[in-house]
Amino acid sequence: MRRLNRLNEPFPGAGSPVERPAFNLGGVRILPAARTLEGPAATLAVEPRIMQVLLVLVDAGGGVVTRATLFERCWNGVVVGDDALNRAIFELRRALQAVGSEISVETIPKTGYRLDGLPASGGADVVAPAPETPDPSGPAVSRRKLLGGAIAAGVAVAGGGGIYAWRHQSAGERQAAALVERGDIVRRNDMPDADEQGIGFYREALKLTPDDAAIWGKLALSWAAVAEYAAPDATAQAVSSTQLAARRALDLQPGQPDARVALEMLTPDFGLWHSAEQTLRGILAAAPDNVAAQARLALILMEVGRVEAGTAIIDRLVEREPLSPSFQYRHVYQLWARGRLKEADQTADRALQLWPRHPSVWLARYWTFGLTGRAPMARRMVEDRSRRPDFPDEMVDLLRRNSAALETRSRADIAAAVAANLAATNLGQFGAVSAILTLPLLGAEAVAYDVGRGYLLREGSLVGSLGRPADQPAINDQNRRKTMMLWMPSAAALRADARFLPLCRAIGLGDYWRQAGQGPDYLKRAGG
Repeated sequence: MRRLNRLNEPFPGAGSPVERPAFNLGGVRILPAARTLEGPAATLAVEPRIMQVLLVLVDAGGGVVTRATLFERCWNGVVVGDDALNRAIFELRRALQAVGSEISVETIPKTGYRLDGLPASGGADVVAPAPETPDPSGPAVSRRKLLGGAIAAGVAVAGGGGIYAWRHQSAGERQAAALVERGDIVRRNDMPDADEQGIGFYREALKLTPDDAAIWGKLALSWAAVAEYAAPDATAQAVSSTQLAARRALDLQPGQPDARVALEMLTPDFGLWHSAEQTLRGILAAAPDNVAAQARLALILMEVGRVEAGTAIIDRLVEREPLSPSFQYRHVYQLWARGRLKEADQTADRALQLWPRHPSVWLARYWTFGLTGRAPMARRMVEDRSRRPDFPDEMVDLLRRNSAALETRSRADIAAAVAANLAATNLGQFGAVSAILTLPLLGAEAVAYDVGRGYLLREGSLVGSLGRPADQPAINDQNRRKTMMLWMPSAAALRADARFLPLCRAIGLGDYWRQAGQGPDYLKRAGG
């Protein structure tokens, strides 16, 4: 385990930014000594470490740079945490996007990173350096620069009362508040890397205000999210870290809502939907505006077929946090499930513009094309490698075969798609979800039922893995068994099968509907 280093510790080794002249890259002027990116959309100062990572990637000329190389070059061999590099990559991506760069950072699974979109020469154009000098006051001033923008943003949003409170906070409290704001922004991106869940920022904030229950609660939520994505050998640590952070929050503030939600997240809700709903409603009774509890409740309601009630919650969350990809892609599915396809399309298009390679956003757009009579557009998404997330070959092949069968409706293509979906049980839960969403539209609802029986009941000949294969990227909600796909429009033929309701009862949904006094929306619409 690497030892986490200070956020802005200087790195004097070869290739230090202070030694590099300014250069142009992807329509952006890079000033290494000033740690500044000047682009058509904005000018942005970045942390020293972010600039160092960028320079190492630039020096590779579009080639792949391994994580080990980045640790060696950017941390001078000092032992640091994996989340340090993850956070640096995330911040670099954000910076390039914010300034309007044509360049992006591509993840090479299990290997490292490369710059995508470099000119044919693969290099950068050196320009005359501006009269920049390194910051003479070192890391402390750099930290003030890092925190200044976030503090100013928080004050601007807060209004007059917020300004008064800010002025009466200690310097440590102001710095902690700025770090928390950064952590919140990062965590909203809902990506798998630990730092991208905000852990690094919350840890730094807790060094300044160690007895802040709210920050401990946010840290617990972050670790719970990491547990959702974690590989098997890392799950136990993420679960333990969630528990420790939650207990600390609850010791400081009994009933702290984020900590309670984090602990609820650790228990898979499959088959326990009613108790999970009751727990979340209890949290919301005490903290009605808690976003994490609302998001979890919306998910539970969607799982049990109460799409209208779940969507009403997501509608409010999207309005409150419009730049959360997690809420946006879920909104796409829920709008589609409610028959509001035009709004789903608009939401999916906006989300894809903001987060073009976010796996869950991309899949929401793919499914709403492929499963609503627009298979050619879904196929083009699959073929566009420059915008497609880093899916493994087997997953890409499955998506390609599904879109081909939906487009041509030929016997051969349908047979190939059915075979691919059956083989995809080795892709973990994604294969089962794909089959249940797609096969009913291909006239293979009987096969979809058998896949659902194996996935949900763990019975029959099609019992696949519930875990995510090592080469499959972490995608939201893929490490737990779920039922929300049962209520999507494309699964209507499956719901019409006489065996569908007995299957639902067998997995415990009948018990939930009885305990809640609420059945699934599709039965209400059918008058059942």
